[in-house]
Amino acid sequence: MAYIDKYGVEFSDDHRTLVRCPKDFKGTYIIPNSVQRIGEKAFNGCNGIVTIIIPDSVNDIGNAAFYYCSSLISIAIGNNVVRIGEQAFGFCCALTSIVIPDSVTCIEKLAFDSCSNMKVATIGSGVTNIGMGAFWECVNLTSITISNGMTCVEDCVFHGCTSLTNIAIMGRGSLAERLKEILPDSVKIKVSETKLVCPHCGCEDIPSSAFFCPECGTKLR
Repeated sequence: MAYIDKYGVEFSDDHRTLVRCPKDFKGTYIIPNSVQRIGEKAFNGCNGIVTIIIPDSVNDIGNAAFYYCSSLISIAIGNNVVRIGEQAFGFCCALTSIVIPDSVTCIEKLAFDSCSNMKVATIGSGVTNIGMGAFWECVNLTSITISNGMTCVEDCVFHGCTSLTNIAIMGRGSLAERLKEILPDSVKIKVSETKLVCPHCGCEDIPSSAFFCPECGTKLR
């Protein structure tokens, strides 16, 4: 038997899967610590949600989980999420930045499709696979920080990212060559072995242990 909380959010009977949020929910929602999985289309079309806080108990964000949450401006992703599903945050048009934790290994195709106001993306060091069109038509995306440990970057990952100018790659590897194959020459790719580079202001030589940019305050991880 399903469990429904005081906000009308539905969970599986063991409380481990968040099944569905009512479409008329407004404001901030903090997902309970009992949840391990956010189900497919759980928040689909919840246009009143502004902030989502995903706890460390969650390991999977299902396909289209937050699809078309058009007012969503802030997402805090817990440190044990492993997979971000297909179109999980597609058309979250108010979202301006995303920090993907090191625990994530796979970003499925079209995960951030048409997040048209996203400007900065920081992709954790655990990500090894970014699916086709993961940042499709993120037309205002200017800067990305990414790890060189990535083994698979599928075609069209940054299709339509017409404002993209800077990619900071952390660590040695062959990722830079792969990105050169799929990105226009106008995108500046910088490889940093031991220091962090702020994807927002371009500040360099930030200690690898830093969590925030000392110049502009941008969250780095």
